[in-house]
Amino acid sequence: MNHTSPVYLGNNRAICRTIYNDKMIVDTTDISLSPHILLDGYWEKWVTEFILKIIKSDMNILEVGSNIGYYTVLMGKRTKGKVFAFEANPHMFEILKQNIVINGLSNTVVPYNLAATSKKGHIELNVIKEYQGSSSIHQFDKSKNDYTTITVETDTVDNLITDEIDLVKIDAEGSEPLIIDGMMNTIQKNPRLQMIMEFNRALIEKTVDPYKFIDRLMEIGFEISYIDTNSKLHKFKRQAIQQTDIIELYLKRR
Repeated sequence: MNHTSPVYLGNNRAICRTIYNDKMIVDTTDISLSPHILLDGYWEKWVTEFILKIIKSDMNILEVGSNIGYYTVLMGKRTKGKVFAFEANPHMFEILKQNIVINGLSNTVVPYNLAATSKKGHIELNVIKEYQGSSSIHQFDKSKNDYTTITVETDTVDNLITDEIDLVKIDAEGSEPLIIDGMMNTIQKNPRLQMIMEFNRALIEKTVDPYKFIDRLMEIGFEISYIDTNSKLHKFKRQAIQQTDIIELYLKRR
């Protein structure tokens, strides 16, 4: 199905329909995610298509870094289970809630306006004005980016989620090691757990050594592959970390 032409709603908001038949409200001032959804009808097609290949109708899903809800809606409309969606940026969270409602997912998606990390508390979040999808706990170069710093609530996945999770998607701009630290019980509950995670070496190494992070993922029982631009899997080799900038990993319990 072709996506419909966007309609401007006012107040820097537009609505369109993706090529996957999902309604989507976007922030028209954002130049990271919004142009692709508005003009192409999708975002990260290789990741999207891979998710559609592995998702099952009975899955409980955890998403950390939901942004405005592109993947939240995509997954929520294709499962009869629950989707637990974490988004720390309050501006994006408001749009996420709207997208949940307009797609009829209020009884499926449980949204959390906080940052999933390794402990309960508060943390500073840096938000780039025109790249709302790139909010990070790590500082940016002020000479290159116009960003503001806000304080957001934090908590662990394990503190908030008691359901058995089947599929996890994480895109948290370098916070991934902290998120994993806070969800060990969730990981151990399901031996069939699958995870899709963005690996941004430059941001992750601001938190931990990227090699040690990959080693830890393997130690806790994950087999690691990466998703190529044709949505196909390839074995991820530890020695390739230094040549890797940003890559989408697929992790499956052994």
